[in-house]
Amino acid sequence: AKLDGYLEIRDCADVFTAWPQAKIFIRMVYTFMFFVMVSAIGLEIVFGVIVDSFKALREDKEATEQDIRYKCFICGINRDVFDSKLIDASVGGKKGFEKHTADDHNMWVYMYFLIHIREIEDKTELNGVESYVYEKETTNDVTFFPIARSMRLDLMRGILDPIAEAVRQKEERVKGLEETS
Repeated sequence: AKLDGYLEIRDCADVFTAWPQAKIFIRMVYTFMFFVMVSAIGLEIVFGVIVDSFKALREDKEATEQDIRYKCFICGINRDVFDSKLIDASVGGKKGFEKHTADDHNMWVYMYFLIHIREIEDKTELNGVESYVYEKETTNDVTFFPIARSMRLDLMRGILDPIAEAVRQKEERVKGLEETS
């Protein structure tokens, strides 16, 4: 029998009738195995890839949400570090991480500062800090961000004590000069 595109339904039956009677069972097993291999296993592989892709996307999203909730956006220090070391009772018992992200490293203040620097047309009007950040920002250098640093934690650890002492001495000298003049 010719397989000319299955113009009629009886032509489909001719596929089986054209085979010798002894080999029809082999043809049926072959056709069934082809269906199982291509349809079932092939589809399972495709669906497995799709499910794995969505699982990876979901895990990435959960990791990002975890970072948003438990890390400072500016310095990247974990919430536990602030909550264990900084509890300020003067702010209604607000835990350290909320205080840190609201006061010390408020991401919106950083963004407003960068927008402020960009909007100044005459760059000669920038002060020292603004010009420093402007130069870094125009070269896509983010070293002006306090990555893995927090002044409040440094003060607690005693790292900034010599600097704080030097600032106090300078302030006392300025006060002394103001009193004498």
